[in-house]
Amino acid sequence: MRTWRISRGLFVLGGALLLILAVQVPVYGQHQSLNSWGGNFYGQLGLVTPQFPQQVPGLTGVSAAAAGDLHALVIKNDGTLWAWGSNVNGQVGTGAGAMIPSPVQVGTNTNWTEVACGLRFSMAIRSDGTLWGWGMNNHGQLGDGTTTQRTSPVQVGTGTSWSAVACGAYHTIALKTDGSLWAWGLNADGQLGDGTTVSQISPKQIGSQTNWASVSCGGAYSHAIKTDGTLWGWGYNGFGQLGDGTNTQRSSPVQIGSATWAVMTSGNGHALALRTDGSLWSWGFNFYGQLGDGSTTAVNSPAQVGTATHWAAVDCGSNHSVAIRTDGTMWVWGKNDYGQLGDGTFTAKSTAVQIGTASDWSIPVGGGDFSYALKTSGSIWTFGINSQGQLGDPLRSRYHSPQPMANFGQAIMMSCGTEHTAAIHADGTLWAWGRNHLGQVGVGSTVTKIHPEQIDVGSWSHLSAGAHFTQAIKSDGTLWAWGANYYGSLGNGTTTWSLVPIQIGTASDWSLVACGYVHTVALKNDGSLWAWGRNVEGQVGDGTTTDRLAPVQIGSSTDWIAVACGGYHTLALKDDGTLWAWGQNTSGQLGDGTQTNRTSPTQIGTATDWSRISGGFAFSHAVKTTGTLWGWGKNQYGSLGDGSTTTRTAPVQIGSSTNWANVFAGWYHAAAVTNGMELWTWGRNDDGQVGDGTFTERHAPVQVGSATAWQDVSLGQIHTVGLFSANLICDPAPQLITSSTPSAKQTVAVKYLGGASGKVYGLSVRFRFDPTIVS
Repeated sequence: MRTWRISRGLFVLGGALLLILAVQVPVYGQHQSLNSWGGNFYGQLGLVTPQFPQQVPGLTGVSAAAAGDLHALVIKNDGTLWAWGSNVNGQVGTGAGAMIPSPVQVGTNTNWTEVACGLRFSMAIRSDGTLWGWGMNNHGQLGDGTTTQRTSPVQVGTGTSWSAVACGAYHTIALKTDGSLWAWGLNADGQLGDGTTVSQISPKQIGSQTNWASVSCGGAYSHAIKTDGTLWGWGYNGFGQLGDGTNTQRSSPVQIGSATWAVMTSGNGHALALRTDGSLWSWGFNFYGQLGDGSTTAVNSPAQVGTATHWAAVDCGSNHSVAIRTDGTMWVWGKNDYGQLGDGTFTAKSTAVQIGTASDWSIPVGGGDFSYALKTSGSIWTFGINSQGQLGDPLRSRYHSPQPMANFGQAIMMSCGTEHTAAIHADGTLWAWGRNHLGQVGVGSTVTKIHPEQIDVGSWSHLSAGAHFTQAIKSDGTLWAWGANYYGSLGNGTTTWSLVPIQIGTASDWSLVACGYVHTVALKNDGSLWAWGRNVEGQVGDGTTTDRLAPVQIGSSTDWIAVACGGYHTLALKDDGTLWAWGQNTSGQLGDGTQTNRTSPTQIGTATDWSRISGGFAFSHAVKTTGTLWGWGKNQYGSLGDGSTTTRTAPVQIGSSTNWANVFAGWYHAAAVTNGMELWTWGRNDDGQVGDGTFTERHAPVQVGSATAWQDVSLGQIHTVGLFSANLICDPAPQLITSSTPSAKQTVAVKYLGGASGKVYGLSVRFRFDPTIVS
């Protein structure tokens, strides 16, 4: 966050007090560019990186593959099973936990033959005919007779005659070697096909027929082909995805036309199939052009895609399609906002477009918002979003040096949440991007945004991003918030989330806001301090540990000038230069020499020369007016920058330099800018968030490049965004006011120039008159 450095000169002229103020304000020039680096798994860096197929390193000899919404499975020629991507429900099969960004072997077995992926679960068949499942199991989709999540493969029953398996969002369909059809899992839309809408936690036979040849599952519907080539469908049919010419839900199999079919594949709401003559047909949901018929109109019965009869293989992603022709070329169409088509653009396509010129593609696979394909050599190539490492190559979502955000233009302020970023453009508009599963981007949806998107309308002056929510102040002084609302962190009197900005109260005198993990603290123009949200650790500062759903004033003081939030603690400065802290203190992050939580502001030492503050997740940093840098709190990854990993419960000086201008703290890494506008960083660096061109953890400050034009920095969990300014210009004239009431507090409007247009911006700076310095 920023605080403003103020120099004051006071003289008495003719009975009136003349105050000459020279205010250090942010100055911006012709090139106010945003640069970002670190982890980009949710697009939080805002970089427009064209997606083309890239090989998954170290993975060869692949013979079978499947993709879920956020994870992937492959079988190698040697029968080993490999997986990567999201593992929050154990769907990778190596124990639940963080994402797995690179392929890892699942167990040690070498007899896997078939794989299938559901939304957050996996199924596979071994050469002995046994069926295995793992991952999410809330609807019994694993079929093991329970609803218990499994983080490694568990056998489904004792049968040894399974031959094929397919997964929907929360249901599974499988075939036995005798041609019988079986289903289990969620059945709310009749997707199991047993004539009911009752879910099953163990395999249940569908009818008594034994002439089923292949199966396919969509989101909440199913298809199967019989040995005679007839196609059958059942389940949800709101977009005509069953293909029976209606939009009527079916709870048992109905025949789809009278044609003879060879291959069937189902997406979230659309379906593709190949006939025995090599022609390609599609039907169902078509909002993104995923049917490939040149339109975006839904179709409830099979319609041919073009007139060609040279299609060899096809697969559906959630809302896109991937196909391979008999000549080995690959073609794609449909949704493309994450580059899942792999054509180097982010534009949806309603007709098939070829990917490159390669003619050795063999198997296409569509995932949630990503794709991959196998070549005849057994190599695997991926493209699309990499939010949970689903592309199988972590380097494709990690940047270890600053990358220019060429698509944003000029910025005046930005703030990083855990996995999202927000920024104010030079024209006063507000933009955000990154992970959006809880609405933290503020665009009215929960869809992750990898490009900056404008939020609401109006002119904005200040913002702060919390873990999964955002707060911002408009130029009229009103406060707005959106995203997750755990513990009332939005401040609107509820715990209800909001996908769009909502005003917090009716006050129009807010000047500054800061967000912690799930709490918020804000400053008003009169110098009063207010807070709300989680208060278990006392971070609200009202003397209690009661969560606050709306702003409450912190004491009665009106001499606060700056505030910063850590994960569960708060820091603030008063206009006399004293430093105060409260909230969680288990790692000494308050700096009072103890590890005792504080529920109200506690002064840190007796110094009166603090000028800048910043809160990390469990540590703190500050700069003094002398230009020295200080840190305290948890130091696990060297996040304090003092050359060690030793936790500090009181401020320790970082190096001996007296040239520091500002400091910025993230989850486990930190950054600081010198008076010469050099950028230095340190701390955890496994995603390149330090930005020094390495992935090496740094325990002391290292310079990022050699540029001397860094103006501002914000740090998220694994990413960093910096404001780079050049050709700086400002209004150098001192601001002069006169006052006959020298005991009064004054507000000065400071002008400064910025942007290519030379627009004049305004800044209100509040100060207190100190009569002791008048002679």
